[in-house]
Amino acid sequence: MYFKIEKSGCNVFRGKVQVRADFYRDEEDEGYALTPVKIIPDGGYPGEVDENGHPVTKNDYQAWFDSLSIELRNLPFHIHFIYFDYDIKDEEILFCFELALDWFKKGLPIKNLAFSWSPDKSDLSALKISEILDTDFSTVNNANIYSVK
Repeated sequence: MYFKIEKSGCNVFRGKVQVRADFYRDEEDEGYALTPVKIIPDGGYPGEVDENGHPVTKNDYQAWFDSLSIELRNLPFHIHFIYFDYDIKDEEILFCFELALDWFKKGLPIKNLAFSWSPDKSDLSALKISEILDTDFSTVNNANIYSVK
């Protein structure tokens, strides 16, 4: 099993640095399976849509959707969020997600710790988020000792 930091889930929430990691199974893991996924092209549905972006003609949309190619993908089996203070280090982020993955492997509940929100730290947290978005976590200091890809 391994995890990836999913940048789309990294943002400031109530003054904290919210980081998302998706957990995946390796090919040799029990429960590993590839899932068929329709591949939506850039731009999405090319047909006529209403003011809300919904297809005008259901049959045309269905025909378009049915014609899309299918790709087999290893989808995450678990998505996890952790909230950090703005001064969190990259390796500390990896450590926390490694701990959560280890708890999962052992069948233990992934614990949620109580903490106070920090709305007054939102600006500092936003700076950390911008760093996270620019970071390849598979290459940070000591990344090789974590199950990160």
